[in-house]
Amino acid sequence: MTELVQRLLSKHSADAAHPRRHAAKIEADDYEQELRRIALVDRQVFFSRIPILRANADCSDIENRNHARRALIVGFRRFIEGVVLHADRTLTIHMHPDTAGYRVVYIVDRDGIQGAQLKTPDGAIGFIDHSVLVGLVPPVARGANTVAAAEEEPMWRPCSLNELLKRIRLVQSPDCAWHAVAVDPMQMADTVGRAERALGR
Repeated sequence: MTELVQRLLSKHSADAAHPRRHAAKIEADDYEQELRRIALVDRQVFFSRIPILRANADCSDIENRNHARRALIVGFRRFIEGVVLHADRTLTIHMHPDTAGYRVVYIVDRDGIQGAQLKTPDGAIGFIDHSVLVGLVPPVARGANTVAAAEEEPMWRPCSLNELLKRIRLVQSPDCAWHAVAVDPMQMADTVGRAERALGR
């Protein structure tokens, strides 16, 4: 998700940039991109440690358990400013601004992640649609620890980030915000195909 956000920001900046920019502006953009790249690597290192920390957070050794729980709390607090539970049981996860001042809010409900809002330091807002995220983040309607029955057809197929970025279109909205949507003409065909196979049974 973090990598998707960073690459969409770069894509939006490139689309919005004037073709004849001043050299100092280009240099500042390069510096900003390098800062974002370093922050991304920092996040990836922390998130790569999460499976081990989660396992240790439930272990019987009190010292290891406490250390792992503290590490998780400190790590998440570095990136997450707050979590809000809404009346309809939707969650919004508000991230701390990144090194360039960009803020991200993730919207999550019972079916998993539904979208994200990006706010630039100058106040411009962009939205990442569910159509972009549906192939990136597995759905959680069954519950995080529930294993699907072996005979059930898997409904979710992961999507490569590079392939996804080829299909993403940035659409300007009337209020000058942009929306990232993923165009997938075969999505309806897949849905109808699954439905017809279900009716055939």
